[in-house]
Amino acid sequence: MSGLWPTEDQVGLLAFPGMTSATVSKDYTCPTSNPTIVPYGSVPAPVYQIVGLSTTTSLNPASDIVKAVGGASGCSGIMAPGGERTYYADAITAAQLTLTTTGRVGVQKAIIMVTDGDASASAPSQMTTALGSQECHEAITAAQVARTAGTWIYTVSYGSPATGCSTDKSTSITPCAALLAIAISPAYL
Repeated sequence: MSGLWPTEDQVGLLAFPGMTSATVSKDYTCPTSNPTIVPYGSVPAPVYQIVGLSTTTSLNPASDIVKAVGGASGCSGIMAPGGERTYYADAITAAQLTLTTTGRVGVQKAIIMVTDGDASASAPSQMTTALGSQECHEAITAAQVARTAGTWIYTVSYGSPATGCSTDKSTSITPCAALLAIAISPAYL
């Protein structure tokens, strides 16, 4: 973040799995427990946004976003609570909605997604049955919607397995291939 133009660039942070709105602050207030996670597609909708879009004049070590990424003294940052597995189509849609509704007008919008790319949540314990029949392809579709709106999407493959995307049975795909299809171009993977 220190390489950005602080008075011009806006940065926010979203994470998945989604959580309850009452506990989302646990990701940036340095508590000893994780936020309460909820199944994908549940009602009320899961909250993915940890810190909203904001600009700063300098990188403040006491800011919520610095605490959330583990950059503040005494804070470990966001930790994976586990339990819901991965369904990142909703997170892409939520990020695009944030950029559309609260982002500055007339500037390039971008999503940087860090994941292993293996969408593998299962219904009904981790998501509603309306979701999840082709999870990696659903994420590709969500990314196409965002890209059509002009958003650049960068994907960071973090520990991607050679196989995965087990719900994508009608059209087989690997986690890396899914991330490549989500990125705006191969140069953004």
